[in-house]
Amino acid sequence: MKKSLLSLMAAAGLIASGAALADSANVTIYGTINAAFEPAAKRDGATVGTGVALNSLVAAPSATPVNSSSRNRFSQNSSNIGFRGVEDMGAGLKALWQIESSISPDGGGTTLGSRNTYIGLTSKFGTLLYAGSHDTPYKDGVQGKDPFYVTGVATQKGILGSPGFNTVSVGTNAAGLTMGDGVPNFDARMNNQIIYRTPVFYGFKADVAYGANESKQILPTTVPATPAGTNFTALNPYVWSLKVLYERGPLWVTYSYERRKDLRGLNGFATTGGAGNGPAAVATATDSTDTGNKVGIAYNFGPYALGTTELLFVWERLAYERGGPGVAGTDVSEYDRNAYVFSVNHKIGSHRFPLSFGIARDGSCKLGNAAACTTTGLGAKQISFGYAYTLSKRTDLYAFYTKIINDSAASYYLGVAGAAVTLPGGPGSDPRAFALGVRHVF
Repeated sequence: MKKSLLSLMAAAGLIASGAALADSANVTIYGTINAAFEPAAKRDGATVGTGVALNSLVAAPSATPVNSSSRNRFSQNSSNIGFRGVEDMGAGLKALWQIESSISPDGGGTTLGSRNTYIGLTSKFGTLLYAGSHDTPYKDGVQGKDPFYVTGVATQKGILGSPGFNTVSVGTNAAGLTMGDGVPNFDARMNNQIIYRTPVFYGFKADVAYGANESKQILPTTVPATPAGTNFTALNPYVWSLKVLYERGPLWVTYSYERRKDLRGLNGFATTGGAGNGPAAVATATDSTDTGNKVGIAYNFGPYALGTTELLFVWERLAYERGGPGVAGTDVSEYDRNAYVFSVNHKIGSHRFPLSFGIARDGSCKLGNAAACTTTGLGAKQISFGYAYTLSKRTDLYAFYTKIINDSAASYYLGVAGAAVTLPGGPGSDPRAFALGVRHVF
């Protein structure tokens, strides 16, 4: 921790010195520190196993339900510090750069350049960025409208971006994990990324990103590996991500799409904490195509006598497919689900009252042999509400509460901050948390 902070401070010094030698007005230091104490976080109500599988994706849970007792937690909620700069080269062309790092007021590690880092060019024709560990356009789709600061336990990402199965929405570098097995999270940052952002045209703008297929490889089609030179197939992992936004006056509408080739999301459905088994991991040669579609519509009413009120509706569909010689007839070859979120964000003076309700459906699935595939009990609901008080234009105090109500076979979990200290639980167990926090933006 001390070495990491010293490295970060040294980097800040070097950047500041460089800025002084050039033009200090072109360099900005920014960041967010968001710390919350979460008393009595818990997860209970797990389904009692009877020896019978709950559906085609979740095996019979334990006869002794797996739950997590009440505990106190401290979350850093994606706190960060960053440095960005711009150089005007004339004729409307500018160079851009940014180095952003996570910081951990809860005592965790700090890594230089660990998030949203890029270099690029911008002009009247748009912006081109070469980026590492950067939010995808899909991830960015609706998160700016989340009334719970996007990162805390109450975030709408308890439902959005996650298929359930004890996975959280947030991921660790989609394209950076292409050599690994299973990336089910659709709220991921991506390495090896090229991003193009269009200019604004009559209220419309778009971002499109490509995650390069650096991990393209030849793998054996069986496990264990067959003799060299026999039964080999190619994997070609890459990602395309898109966001289209229309914003005019009080109306805000966005559509996001992401296509992931050979990231094998089905193999990443977790089975931690005594949860039933998700789709069995198959041969490493199994290819896949996973997609996300998301629509968000927001409208801001006001200002009026009682302040302003913004309403948000989100629909999301996640779909996972896998095939190839590793998939047996009884393996789950496809799974998809729809989810919906509705939120209200009311402000009056220095007071803000957010409320959000999300629901994930059971979804549908297919088996390799085309036999009947069931998804009963995979749905979930999330309710979040709270209060925030603005101390200044940069500092808020807040108190949020959230609970996810899982159906008998479901294992949806808390959002971004929930991943920091896991609350183990079997299928049907309901995570809940109360957060008392302070957030400062600089």
